Amino acid sequence: MREFVAARVRASLEGPRALFDRTVVWLVDNRVLLPGITTLTRLVAEVRAAENAALYRTLDAAVPDDLRQSMRDLLKVPEAKRVSELERLRTPPMRVSGSAMTAGLERAKDVRGLGAHLVATSVVPAARTARPFPPSGPTGPTKTAAWWARARAAPARA
Repeated sequence: MREFVAARVRASLEGPRALFDRTVVWLVDNRVLLPGITTLTRLVAEVRAAENAALYRTLDAAVPDDLRQSMRDLLKVPEAKRVSELERLRTPPMRVSGSAMTAGLERAKDVRGLGAHLVATSVVPAARTARPFPPSGPTGPTKTAAWWARARAAPARA
């Protein structure tokens, strides 16, 4: 059953409820005695967390050290600035004008210049690359740094 849930987590973006429902269907189809709801919920959450952490560790290992450091530097708020460089790159132009369009294109060029597109993501299933963060994922530089730190620090799956 763990292998089934782990395979679903690796191959899809299903949330915990959908994983729970699919696991129940799998148990019924395979004529396995159903565990309690709480037990099954904990198992799905545990396997999901372990698989997601393994994915993040795999991606983290593929990132070159210089790129990793430049990404960390994006989280820092420069002196005499109110927001981090990451927030500046995330924020789209607020006005519709020629100068705003030019600023938006410059911002896109800056993002492309970071080099994150050079990281090999072929180890990640295509379904998992549709959205970089889960729905409850980080927003803002402080939360992003903490989220990735937790993902990297999660124990390896056995």
